[in-house]
Amino acid sequence: MRAIPYRTVLEDVLGVAGYPYDEASQGQLDIATNFINRHVRHGWEWGPWPEWTRSEYRAFAGSYYAITAYGVGDVVYYGTTDTYYICTAISTSNLPTDISFWSEYTAYDKMIANEQPYERKLGRVYTVTRDNPYLKFRGSTKGFPHMMSSLGLFVPDCGLKRVWVLFSDRNPRFSAKPHSATQIYQAGDVVYYPGTEDVDLFPDRGQCYVAVVDSAGAETWVIVEFPEVLHAYVVNKAGADMLRYYQQRELAVVFDELGQGQLLDEWDKVNTEGYQKVTGQMIEVGI
Repeated sequence: MRAIPYRTVLEDVLGVAGYPYDEASQGQLDIATNFINRHVRHGWEWGPWPEWTRSEYRAFAGSYYAITAYGVGDVVYYGTTDTYYICTAISTSNLPTDISFWSEYTAYDKMIANEQPYERKLGRVYTVTRDNPYLKFRGSTKGFPHMMSSLGLFVPDCGLKRVWVLFSDRNPRFSAKPHSATQIYQAGDVVYYPGTEDVDLFPDRGQCYVAVVDSAGAETWVIVEFPEVLHAYVVNKAGADMLRYYQQRELAVVFDELGQGQLLDEWDKVNTEGYQKVTGQMIEVGI
């Protein structure tokens, strides 16, 4: 994904409001970041932007992994046999075909959890289809009615064991709070590195970092990328919010309209005839 440092975004948003970044208080940085996060999510879910939209073949339960410890009642999908299984005895490294630990299961819920083990987290879902939408032309891919909830994606009437899901990654979230060496952080926490923290821990100045746990179980920090395609839109919309916060409502209207126009302009670059043929559909703005 084309990305820019988060500090650039903060500087530009504060600049719209007339406050130099180097003179801003922590409170102003936090307020600007709250507005930025609001508009990042809206712009991110505006449509299936190529940078963060995925088409994946998903099962209604997590795929079986030999390294995972399963408990009684756990349901898995086993691709080798194209079958769902339910755990009948505590199991690790026992294949689902082992009847001492597993039984075939047909009463599984037609729900794809928002967070399945070893899979990308679902953001906004655009289509659920029988075939890969990136490989089928418009009109030849059967779509299924679906519903999203806090639990996951429901596809009640598809009659299939797996479906293709066209979805966006989760939208990123940002923070203006610098890392504290005395604070205990959990996976998912986000900090800001303006340039005064440990360069070995945070090598790139002006970025946000999220705490993650790697495959070895160790905690590490990963850059939260700010999408360049949303830069102008977010700066002007969040800048308008800052102007309203400081009671400059008339000027805020100008930047609101400017931001919306920039989002539409970026989307027009994506939603071309060629893109419609690749995805098999035309996406209306703001769906």
